[in-house]
Amino acid sequence: MKTEVYISKNQPDITKLSEYLSRPVHHESLIIPTRKLRKNEVDISSGFRLNILAETNKALSVISDDFKNFMAVCMQTTLNDNGFEIVARIGEITNLPTGACEAFEIHTRKDKCTITAQSIDGLRRAFVYLEDEMTLRRYPALKREKNNYYKTARLRISRSPIASYRYGGGWELENDHEFYPDEYLNGLMHCGINAIWVAGIFRNLIKSKIIPEATPEVDNKSLERLNELVSRAADYGIKVYLFCMEPRTLPAESNVFKKYPELKGRSWCRGGDKWETSLCTSSAMVQEYMKESIRELFTAVPNLGGMIQIFSGERLTNCYTYGDNYPDKTMPCERCLDKQRGEVLTDVINLYNREIKKVAPRAEFIAWSYGMYAQVRNVKEYIVDNMDRKIIWLENFEHNGRKKYFNKFIENAEYSLCYLGPCPEFENILSRADLNGKEVFAKIQLGTTYEQSAIPYIPVPESVHEKCKFINKKSIPGVFVSWIIGGYPDLMLKASDEALRLPMLKQSDFLKRLAAIYWGEELADKVVLAWQHFFKAFQNYPIDKNTFYYGPITRCPAYHLYLEPQNLTTIKWVYNWGIDRERKQQPFYDDMNENWLGQFSVGEMIALYRSIAEEWRNGVTILNNMANETGRTAHSIQAAVAEAALIQFESAANVYEFYHLRESWLNSHSKELSNRLANIVENDIELAEKMKNLLPVDPRLGFQSELIYYVFSEELLDEKIKQSRSVYLELKKHAKS
Repeated sequence: MKTEVYISKNQPDITKLSEYLSRPVHHESLIIPTRKLRKNEVDISSGFRLNILAETNKALSVISDDFKNFMAVCMQTTLNDNGFEIVARIGEITNLPTGACEAFEIHTRKDKCTITAQSIDGLRRAFVYLEDEMTLRRYPALKREKNNYYKTARLRISRSPIASYRYGGGWELENDHEFYPDEYLNGLMHCGINAIWVAGIFRNLIKSKIIPEATPEVDNKSLERLNELVSRAADYGIKVYLFCMEPRTLPAESNVFKKYPELKGRSWCRGGDKWETSLCTSSAMVQEYMKESIRELFTAVPNLGGMIQIFSGERLTNCYTYGDNYPDKTMPCERCLDKQRGEVLTDVINLYNREIKKVAPRAEFIAWSYGMYAQVRNVKEYIVDNMDRKIIWLENFEHNGRKKYFNKFIENAEYSLCYLGPCPEFENILSRADLNGKEVFAKIQLGTTYEQSAIPYIPVPESVHEKCKFINKKSIPGVFVSWIIGGYPDLMLKASDEALRLPMLKQSDFLKRLAAIYWGEELADKVVLAWQHFFKAFQNYPIDKNTFYYGPITRCPAYHLYLEPQNLTTIKWVYNWGIDRERKQQPFYDDMNENWLGQFSVGEMIALYRSIAEEWRNGVTILNNMANETGRTAHSIQAAVAEAALIQFESAANVYEFYHLRESWLNSHSKELSNRLANIVENDIELAEKMKNLLPVDPRLGFQSELIYYVFSEELLDEKIKQSRSVYLELKKHAKS
């Protein structure tokens, strides 16, 4: 995969990550030979017959071939004319609640298992369920049961964690790299994900005849790549949605505005003499341009699942992308001066929705309100009230929620696995939409969050259950489970599949079943105990977004510790992740101000990270001991991910404490402080060494998907160790003098 700008140091290579996503879902025997059949189980170890009573197509072949492969590889059991019979068919299931989807009925008797599914999607979920039932037993046996299972969240949306998004590799559709190998799609299928989003900019994808000056550099292969992905993903029951923020602004000096000055909308100063200007969506010509983009897109990719649009707040698009509180200088749009923000934004999303429905009636338009928080509640309410009924509203599940620390409430302004939600804004919009008969989807972040964006997932499945409990109770019809980071078909996405299946298991049963799927029944209780330690620990995470945007944790334990002040301050809007958006190497900032602390004091930050590490360590010990016992690679990876998280907590506490004490040390050079600082540095060196040992276990560790960059790597850890050793020696000299 190409990157836009070569980095002379620590240039990312995602070869191993691509190989990781391409690993076969079924790749090793899971059987425990000593496992005994239980009274309520039927034995399939002598073989099975598979009889699917449905019209054969590619998607059905994928389902049956996957199951056969699972039985052969994982259960060491193959097709046999005299074997246990499994019959599957598509048919009616009675007594389902309103909104139930992907329903299936399992009836397992002594000599036969019968599956009746509401649709092919139900068949898909049924066969994954059977695989999980045998996986958790570590034996080709099924429980005798007759039960119905279903979901009400009909759409669960994720994405590839290696797909390029702006910084790092350009836009994924303009890249020939395979971001969605078949086995990755298969992995998503096994985690209950049935939709993916891919990002693009219309002016790079679609040549315009109405305003050709706006589309001078169209990549002609982009829509071909999108079409190919749509076709392959459909075989796994996965829809593809194009994510966009349109119509994008253009440089103020663009040829578009030279030829059509009447199309100019609002302008924003992006620093210096750089201005961006919107195409005014109140202009008839711009509206035709918008409609043309939709027609061309859905004509070229007729089976596209739909479009997801952030219509306000994330990037500059229409004249009312932001309200009047945009931090930089602006020049208003004369045409829109007499219009309200809600009116303009409603017009934008209604136009897109109506044009989509003309070209592709089954496609869905999802309007995402990201960037519109509590202070503009009245605008959001206006839009929900006045948007077309067929538009799906996507609302953030955690943003602007509050959580109590040290007898004070801290406001959360990001995705979070620490704050369980829902936030008041989500509940308000949900009730508003219910009154209007409109659908609301929940935007949550289940793989990893920006709380720890350099590890593939944060192992707190209890958080997933808590969030999904509300989602199930309210029958929320869709869940957007991962933004740019996360998206690995692993523990946390599988947890969402388990938690969203109804009837919902109570939390203890949910955790034990999930643990058994990954570790087997015999070890499940110990695994659950480890996860409970993680959940309890993570509830103390300092939720202020400054701590993980601008603070050191994302780069820990590779963060440098300087005795001499560098006087380098993190800058708002420039994340402290190792490289900036222009892919320039970042220094290690050492000015610990409000950008590092947010709503916390330095003492509180240190105490919180230390307390998290203390509790988290108990869970790591459990997983490490079990992984050593089983010797399975999958278990070693889970233990490594958990230990990497622990190392980050401990190292972050070290960095905060070091720079907190450094000021006093510079004034006194006392032996006591010299020794204390030396101990912190020595411990941080040990943590860096530990992280180095974990890197070969899991190539995902240290990879930050948004920047396509390893924020800690062997190279960066070696540099940190070398730098810190010199600091340690200097401190020991002062301690002796």
